[in-house]
Amino acid sequence: MLSAREREARRLTNAAEWSRLADLCADDDEALKSPALAYARAEALYHTGRMRELASYAERYAVSARTEGDVLGEMRALNVGGIAAFELGEVARASQAFDRLMGLAEGERHHDMLARAANNLGAIANLRGHHHEALGYYRLAVLLYQRLGQKRGLAQTHHNIGVSHRDLGDFEAAADALDRSADIGREIEYPTVVGMSLTSRAETELARGDHDLAETLATKALELATAAEDPISRGDALRVRGCALIGLDRRAEGRADLETALEIARETGNTLLQAEVLRDNALNAGETDDPERLVMLQEALALFRSLGAVASAEALTTVLEEADA
Repeated sequence: MLSAREREARRLTNAAEWSRLADLCADDDEALKSPALAYARAEALYHTGRMRELASYAERYAVSARTEGDVLGEMRALNVGGIAAFELGEVARASQAFDRLMGLAEGERHHDMLARAANNLGAIANLRGHHHEALGYYRLAVLLYQRLGQKRGLAQTHHNIGVSHRDLGDFEAAADALDRSADIGREIEYPTVVGMSLTSRAETELARGDHDLAETLATKALELATAAEDPISRGDALRVRGCALIGLDRRAEGRADLETALEIARETGNTLLQAEVLRDNALNAGETDDPERLVMLQEALALFRSLGAVASAEALTTVLEEADA
């Protein structure tokens, strides 16, 4: 039977009240005494953007679960630890965690955790520029989530599928996948994934040159992220809206959005967001020979290389070579 605190944690999770959940499960030692609270604390830390704290907590969570012989708890700890490592730019460490998770999940025939491992390994493959490999992982995740009837996982995976199609230049397939993700998110009242999908949809429209629609979508995503108190999603929405506003010749507003996004990226330690904001700020800076612009490009390039983001690094290398020519 669940305790009163465990029941409240479940209610707050279902309501996506992440800040209140973080307060409820604020004590590591207390949380780790209960499998339900242990995972609730991890989810709360993730959704409130506290990635450094989550990475440290995940290590304790994994040790505690192994000590108790709690294989599901260990798999959950590997999953959240891998996610935290990925968000912090420690991609090799994240890949190791997800590979171990996949092995454990296959051995336990735990389809939910196997789907999560596949989804996260897909995200790493996509970051490294291996978009077709990423889609293969995502197809496995979709199959498993469909068998489980797990719509939250389906929504997340369709979002990731959309991002891979966008990176491949297939904008129609990207829009379809992202719209499907958002629709599922609305159906199950999961605003976090709705906001993520709207931001990625906005970035797809930017790539197609529709700055008006991109600004509208990114603003909606920003509203959702702000209401959910999700700083990383808020920073990403600001980044995309900033680019859209600059494309609409509203440069002051756009640059303000990008500056706020950069502050969020640095505060949360999100390396990928920081690299993307620096890149977008530099590419929208105006004068191509501006020394500050070149510094931002070089810093973004170093961050993309540290992440193993091959395609993004190659694109910036080309920009810098053209600037030196």
